[in-house]
Amino acid sequence: MATNYPGSLDTSGSQLRTDIASTDDMNASGKEHHLMHVNVHGAAIALETKLGTGSSTASTGAVLMGTGSGASAWDTSPTILGALTVGADGSGHDVTFYSGTAGDSFVWDSSEEKLTITGTNGQVALAVADGNVSIADDLDVDGTLEADAITVDGTALSEYIADTVGAMVGSNTETNITVTYEDSDNTLDFVIGTLNQDTTGTADNVTVSANNSADETVYLTFVDGATGSQGIESDTGLTYNPSSGNLSIGGELVAASLDISGNIDVDGTTNLDVVDIDGAVDMASTLTISDGSVGSPSLKFSGGSGDDGFYNSGNNVSLAIDGVQAMYAIKSSSNVSIAIGAWSGSVGSDKEVYRNSVYGTLYTSSSKRALKDNIQSISGSGAIIDALNPVTFIAASTEGETEDQKAWRERDLIYGFVAEEVAEIADGKLALYDVDGESLVPSNWKTRDMVAVLAAELKSVRQRLTALES
Repeated sequence: MATNYPGSLDTSGSQLRTDIASTDDMNASGKEHHLMHVNVHGAAIALETKLGTGSSTASTGAVLMGTGSGASAWDTSPTILGALTVGADGSGHDVTFYSGTAGDSFVWDSSEEKLTITGTNGQVALAVADGNVSIADDLDVDGTLEADAITVDGTALSEYIADTVGAMVGSNTETNITVTYEDSDNTLDFVIGTLNQDTTGTADNVTVSANNSADETVYLTFVDGATGSQGIESDTGLTYNPSSGNLSIGGELVAASLDISGNIDVDGTTNLDVVDIDGAVDMASTLTISDGSVGSPSLKFSGGSGDDGFYNSGNNVSLAIDGVQAMYAIKSSSNVSIAIGAWSGSVGSDKEVYRNSVYGTLYTSSSKRALKDNIQSISGSGAIIDALNPVTFIAASTEGETEDQKAWRERDLIYGFVAEEVAEIADGKLALYDVDGESLVPSNWKTRDMVAVLAAELKSVRQRLTALES
């Protein structure tokens, strides 16, 4: 005997019998014990073959589908000819369909009772090639709705809106205003009759139209009084041009304060009692201010005591600090002098100002004993005098020098010393220096120091002359 599977079930005759009782003789014809074992084994092999081996070997993602009467096969793209039901009424299941693009899907969420299509931005996620789409409930569109034509109850949307507005306006008539709806071109015709306004009454609102570009002169209107029923007037001296944005005033502008975010162009004279400027000042011409005084400088600084700044006093320009003359500059003949302290009234009578050759600072000098340490008599003055090379010279020419300037310079013979030569004498202590990068370079010679050296040598010569004479 052999199994009938898969042709038919082994339930008859000598196949896998189901009528064998526990008391039957297992050697009886058709019930032999060994034959039943053979038939069960054959049926098991046939079932294994169909489910996973041989020509019907299962593959990933395949389902077992019927291929004919009494036949089946594993199929990765099955075709279901009958109805497909997932779940039961009131107890459904989620269904997901994936596309060939990661992240795209077609999902039926049974718990939320919602169908969600997730596509690629810019691509059509749902396309109905033919046929109609009928929605019995509401349609909520968060994005752009594009339609070739929209109708409302069979009427085009544009016509439906026009008819609705026309009916609303056309059916409402006001005194002296008639509105007619032209259905042929979807327009409203307003006919306004003569308006008889009671000028003695009041109006809460006035309708104003914008005019931001017309190149024309318009006149600003005013009322006669601050409150109550007032007449309206205009002034030809106060006009505005919308095209240029210019406001023209024929008289003076009087204001408690004026805040201008743009530029101010004043062709005439500006008389200001006080000027407070927060930003930079750019002037194309001369700024002229009053002379001022030590107690009230013409040019003040915002900090300090209020009396800090610059002023002009007769023939000098001075710096005032806390109401006191601290420094001044004065021109005498062709020379300009800078002095520390108060002006004494004559050139040369004030303290002499010096410049520190290392730090570039200005200072005054005093020869008081109390200001000196390690006082010693000058020695070696003769060697210094012998090393000095007194010369005459004229100033070097400058770029752009005129012929008159050149002639004056060549006539001006100067007696003195060369700074670089003086720096080689007495360990360079008789020279003044300037800072050039990280180095000190000779710039001049010390007049006061040189006088002291000459005096020491003169004293030595007189002492020796006195000894010879005696």
